[in-house]
Amino acid sequence: VPGRRRWLRALLRSPIVGEAIHNGLVSKPAIRYFLADHGVANPSKITDEWIDDDWKNAHCPGSRFVTGAFLGGFLDLDVDLGALLGRVDVPITLLWGADATHPKRATGRELAERSGCRFVAFENAALLVHAEHPTEFVETIRSLGPRAPRRVRLRPEWSPVGSDRVVPRSRRVLSAVSLRRPLRVLHG
Repeated sequence: VPGRRRWLRALLRSPIVGEAIHNGLVSKPAIRYFLADHGVANPSKITDEWIDDDWKNAHCPGSRFVTGAFLGGFLDLDVDLGALLGRVDVPITLLWGADATHPKRATGRELAERSGCRFVAFENAALLVHAEHPTEFVETIRSLGPRAPRRVRLRPEWSPVGSDRVVPRSRRVLSAVSLRRPLRVLHG
């Protein structure tokens, strides 16, 4: 829903009612639902460990303020992203899930065309390409050219698994599942 909804942000910021609404929106069943609905192409990849990690992150102190800002529309860009990306002086590649529904693949392709960016779509992936196919995601970044870093530096809670894969500790099961089925990366 476009536009800012101050009343919704204010409601989620309120001490008792806001906390109750927030807790319902980021409950474990709700997290699983939202991931399956538009986060991933294959809901069987959603592990209990993934849900637990997301739940912990969503229940950090002050997290309801982020939920309120998101649902209230205060995190939406009010600039032309295509024009903004077109002014950036380095090569940009948009990595997109071919099965993404919000925003759709066509939206990503159109954004890339308007801004002069490269566009890479991952098959069997939706919104969270990096979580569904972490190995292929990192390999794609590495293959983008000389400006791509040789080693992707990630936050300390992330750790290398195997000799050529970097995945979060909480996504080890997920990456093993994603490697069972070959992934085709579509360019352009």
